[in-house]
Amino acid sequence: MLVNTANQIIFTAQPQASQIALNEVSKLYPMVKFLDWLDAGVGRLQLNDDLEHILKVIKEKPPIFIRHICSINLEIDVEGELNILNAFEDVIRNFIHLLHENKSFSVQTRILGDNLLGYKKFDITKRVSDIIEQNGFCLNVKHPDQIISIVCKNYKIYIGIALSQDNLSNWAGGIHRFAYEDNQISRAEFKLLEAIDVFNLDLKNYYNALDLGAAPGGWTKILRKYNLKVVAVDPAMLHQDLASDTRVSHFKGLAQDFLNKKNKFDVIVNDMRMNAVESSKLMGKMSSYLNPDGLVIMTLKLPEKGMQRITNQCIKVLEQWYEIYAVRQLFHNRSEVTVILKSKSNYI
Repeated sequence: MLVNTANQIIFTAQPQASQIALNEVSKLYPMVKFLDWLDAGVGRLQLNDDLEHILKVIKEKPPIFIRHICSINLEIDVEGELNILNAFEDVIRNFIHLLHENKSFSVQTRILGDNLLGYKKFDITKRVSDIIEQNGFCLNVKHPDQIISIVCKNYKIYIGIALSQDNLSNWAGGIHRFAYEDNQISRAEFKLLEAIDVFNLDLKNYYNALDLGAAPGGWTKILRKYNLKVVAVDPAMLHQDLASDTRVSHFKGLAQDFLNKKNKFDVIVNDMRMNAVESSKLMGKMSSYLNPDGLVIMTLKLPEKGMQRITNQCIKVLEQWYEIYAVRQLFHNRSEVTVILKSKSNYI
């Protein structure tokens, strides 16, 4: 087993946006060098600067098309090892001193390509977690303070340690999973749930919401879970479970038809299948419907070509009326990005 120190980052993006993500890296962070693609949408970078400085730059200039990063401290070649799980005990001695003693941890393992190691990711995760727990550290899988990332590709194993906040996502590779529920209305529900979680959006103090392009009602259902009263705008019918909800009002028309109303809302959401630029212009008109401390959550539907150019164009349109709180292509986005907006007058 050969263990080398590494000063690298592995980043993850949607496979169809991998080159865009790499272009984003080159433009925003010129102090890194691209090494190779480990898998579709999974790239490896060599750092030519201090990691803390890189992370600071990433926080100041958050990427849009990169959904997850993890720093790599060790690069290990295990070809020829008879028992890789036992070998991890020796490996852990090389990095356990990097862990913060008073912070909880989790281990996230990804196996890319063909699994030449012969172990499932659960086996590796459990072995490493058990050893670290035996050394007095507290395991917290759901909300860890720090994450040990293990990425396996053929006989190479990359291991890194970082604070959760520095990974852009608490989920391995940014692959944010939700369990299907019996009363699920649409897959689109996952997009809103992921946005709320990734961007730490607190909806509990809001009272009412406007859902543009609501049918069949997946996002309305999620908003109701947070006890918001919802006006759902769509010419199509809502799911039967929502039709009987007295705190859901259905405006049977287009979002453009709603512009002559005089309502005010704490939250406005928009997941409409509309040209991204036109949708952004419509949201500009909707800005007068947002309460001063309100919040907007929307998706931009992007073409296969020119995704970055159209995204930048939409941001320029939206920032005429709003403060841009966050823009990111999340796991449950496909050819789209999620945008979080706040009122200019009360932006913190």
